[in-house]
Amino acid sequence: ASLLLAAGLNPVFTPAAMARSYLCPQPLGSCALLDFGVTQLELISFENGVPASLRIFPTSVNKNGGADSQWQALAKAVAPIAKIYATGNGASAELLTELRLKFGIACERLDATLTAGQSAAVLGLKRASEQNTGARLLLFHQIDSHAEAGQG
Repeated sequence: ASLLLAAGLNPVFTPAAMARSYLCPQPLGSCALLDFGVTQLELISFENGVPASLRIFPTSVNKNGGADSQWQALAKAVAPIAKIYATGNGASAELLTELRLKFGIACERLDATLTAGQSAAVLGLKRASEQNTGARLLLFHQIDSHAEAGQG
C-alpha cells in the first residue's frame, strides 16, 4: 500500500474472500466458498449471490477443544448451505470427500491455475476485471496533493 500511496493513489481493499468468489461459476446463487489457507480456513457464504457471512477458522489444534470443536464450528456454519466451492493448497480430494461425508454437502474444488506469487484472490480479481461483471473489487482514489498540503 505504501508504494501506491507514494504514487499518489489510495487503494481501497476488498476482502480476499470476495475476490475468490469470482472463481465460482456465475451467477453465484446460494452457496459457500471455503479457502484452505496455511493458518486458517476462510468461509464466505452467499444467499442469492449476495455475501451473507464471512467466518475465519484457525487450522491449528488448540487446547480448548482441538480439531473436533473446529469441525463442529464449521459444521454449524455450513449447515444451511447446499454447495461448497473450495480453493487453496489444503483443499485435497480426501479432505473434500471428508467434508461431503461429515456434512452431506456437495463440494467442488475450483482448479485455479496459480503461478508463483499468485493467490486465488489475485486470480479472482483478474477474472472479475476481465469479465467486467458485478461490483468493482479493486478501487484506487487519486490523492489530491493540493488538499493534502492544505492548499485546497
